[in-house]
Amino acid sequence: MSESASRRPLATRLRTLGRRATLRPADRVLVSGWFSMKYGGATAGDVEAHGVVCEWLDELGMPYDLALGAPFEGGVDWRRARPSRYTHLVLVCGPVWKGSALEPLLERFHSCRRVGVNLSVLTPLAEWNPFDVLLARDGLGDERVDLSIVRKVHLSPLVGVLRVHEQREYGDLARTTEAGAALDRLLGASQVVPVEIDTLLQTKDGRALARAEGDVEALIARMDAVVTMRMHGLVLALKNGVPAVAIDPIEGGAKIAAQARALAWPHVHVAGDLHGERLASSLRACLEPSARVLATRCANAGRASVGTLKDEFVQALG
Repeated sequence: MSESASRRPLATRLRTLGRRATLRPADRVLVSGWFSMKYGGATAGDVEAHGVVCEWLDELGMPYDLALGAPFEGGVDWRRARPSRYTHLVLVCGPVWKGSALEPLLERFHSCRRVGVNLSVLTPLAEWNPFDVLLARDGLGDERVDLSIVRKVHLSPLVGVLRVHEQREYGDLARTTEAGAALDRLLGASQVVPVEIDTLLQTKDGRALARAEGDVEALIARMDAVVTMRMHGLVLALKNGVPAVAIDPIEGGAKIAAQARALAWPHVHVAGDLHGERLASSLRACLEPSARVLATRCANAGRASVGTLKDEFVQALG
């Protein structure tokens, strides 16, 4: 390749190569990898890498199918797909070696032009090389940067989840199971990444969950929002400007509902009235930028009220 050609954007060079190849109308690619194996342990990076290859094929105007195995949905099952339907098999991302679960896939499509991209090669090529073209990530002495570095993806919001499993002190008014189920339905219907957080510092058997209270708050402070069945989940979230959907698991409301009123925080729901759409609406509202402004405002007002409480405490000491 000439120096001037190497300086062209990659997409431009791909289109040029595509024109030079003069693709036949019947040319079709099967894009495969560990994500093609049933519960094959595909990682987020594997999926991002195949997304990059699919973008390149789109730029070339070359049709392709995506071979997917459970738990991924859609695509085609490579075990049932007819090899004669494809001119190329592209294997994307991850380690590859003789005897791996990928070997039957490569053998089934031996009639295709087999191209390996972004692979870690573990078996010496002198012993095993099923590829017509191999653009390895590593293992051949010439390392290449992983494809996931150029993939643009939508980042889902991080939502801290704080649960409570029992509150015997409230007797028959406790609805922790009902509240927990409502919380799970909310998360299941939302496009968020749940991060389980517990305000307990240790369990009853002495197992430490955190070294200090700051560890818990460090997690909460980094969330985009919080869904909490714990009162301190609400307080520590607002303290750090993090909006919270508060779920009071006590019928009629108890300390969580009371704390939401004291802080003038609107997104609180009480056991016995946990309607899915209202919970979902609260979570959507808490993920808006304006909710962080409101959370900070409520926290500042709360700090001011604690200042008044301090004066009352000093007076109480006489």
